[in-house]
Amino acid sequence: MYSTSTIERAEPAGALAPLGQAGQSWRSMALGALGGPVALGAILGLEVGPLSALAKSMILPVMLAGVAAVMVPALYISATVTGVAPPARDMVRSLGRGFRACGLVMLGLAAPALFLLGTTQTGDVAAVVGGGVTAAGALVGLRVLFADLFENGSLMARCAFAVWALVALIMGMRLYVEFVA
Repeated sequence: MYSTSTIERAEPAGALAPLGQAGQSWRSMALGALGGPVALGAILGLEVGPLSALAKSMILPVMLAGVAAVMVPALYISATVTGVAPPARDMVRSLGRGFRACGLVMLGLAAPALFLLGTTQTGDVAAVVGGGVTAAGALVGLRVLFADLFENGSLMARCAFAVWALVALIMGMRLYVEFVA
């Protein structure tokens, strides 16, 4: 039998980490957010060679950060207009959680993507598999962001988020096709 003193209590999703764990929390969030895109980019570049793998391992995370840098101000403005804007600190935390979820999905799907790319003879498979994994990660990240910021908002706020997310996805996939695929 386990005593209740040895079982850790799960914290709610929005709970703040204790002051001593704040740096560790941001480190794990950054590693989770960067690990997936770096690994997936390297896998997609392996088909061409090691230099391409290195280049694509840097391009994919920069591409995701670029889309966020362009689109996040519009999200915050639309959240303010619809009356659901959180404090900036909560917005940054939610963005970090979304990026971490995106990166972890990409990291989790990196091994199956490597297997598919390693066992196929067709050259177009890398673009399709990489695009699918990138889209899956982005959709999960957007879902986390929606749950944190807009799930309890008005219908207008939800519609504004849906339009924003659609534009961000279109922009991200366009950049993916242009620079990664």
